[in-house]
Amino acid sequence: MKKYVVLLTLSLMMCVPPAPAKEGWPSDAKNDFISQCYSGLINDAELRKSFSDKMLMGICFCNAEYFENKYDFLTFQQITEPPLSKEIEKELFTTSYECARIEIQRKNMI
Repeated sequence: MKKYVVLLTLSLMMCVPPAPAKEGWPSDAKNDFISQCYSGLINDAELRKSFSDKMLMGICFCNAEYFENKYDFLTFQQITEPPLSKEIEKELFTTSYECARIEIQRKNMI
């Protein structure tokens, strides 16, 4: 039981960033981010072995929510211009990993 409380706490911490942005992203921009994310994940054969299409979409929604709450859209555009800094690469990877863990937990709770 303690394990589930710790996992739930970590999951909630991932969903609530420390410094929320002042306003949300334009809906078209957020939808584009989710679409690009999903296209990248759905075309990865290794991920398709482990995650359903619905889970992959959930990972992308989770990522979008995290970054929308952390950065205003213009800042996000600037920091994700190639080449990515090591810090942003790490944040993108860590966020995707945590979002994947959340999706796995949701699947296991059903």
